[in-house]
Amino acid sequence: MTNHWADFWIDFEETYWDWRKRERNRRQFWSDAHKEATSRRFRMPDREMNGKKHCRLPRCENPLPKRRTSWCSNEHMWLGYRIGSNFSEAVLWYYGGICVLCGIDCGEIDAWLAHYRLIDRDLYRAACATLKAAGFDPDTRAGEADHVVPVVEGGPTTLENGRVLCQPCHKRETRFLQQRLNRSRRMMPQIAMNFDPDTGEMASTNEQ
Repeated sequence: MTNHWADFWIDFEETYWDWRKRERNRRQFWSDAHKEATSRRFRMPDREMNGKKHCRLPRCENPLPKRRTSWCSNEHMWLGYRIGSNFSEAVLWYYGGICVLCGIDCGEIDAWLAHYRLIDRDLYRAACATLKAAGFDPDTRAGEADHVVPVVEGGPTTLENGRVLCQPCHKRETRFLQQRLNRSRRMMPQIAMNFDPDTGEMASTNEQ
């Protein structure tokens, strides 16, 4: 007489441990994916001055009170999480929204455009037409965050490597960057042809 209960228990254990293995692999996969995603996200680093930890908010000079590890107050914590999760928000807030190339106040453009939208639709349409003629997109912010050293050239995503550009200046800088990248790509085959793998140096193009 066979013991059905024993057979059932053996099958249950095999199924249970298979499920445990799959669950462990699934959690490890999502844990690694979360770590990779958060490592690419812009974060405000801890700050220390005179050996004491200070608030993470860049413009705040307050030391951390007792029982606080990152922010000096709840208001700065909420503001830091709002702008710290987005590189563009942080750069626009930190540098005040003024284009570093042409000096135009992008925040003032956005404020006047929102004011015109409320008081007069005809005036708002005229302002939008003027901005479009100058190279702006009225449906988005006038100021945009840009990397001083581009990411494709090894620049980090930090406040120190950020700057504010108006939309026309940002488009012009992006076009210049694309031209530099295109020139470097065209030069790569010639560089590869002149490279000597035996010596690890560039071969001379002059014929003896």
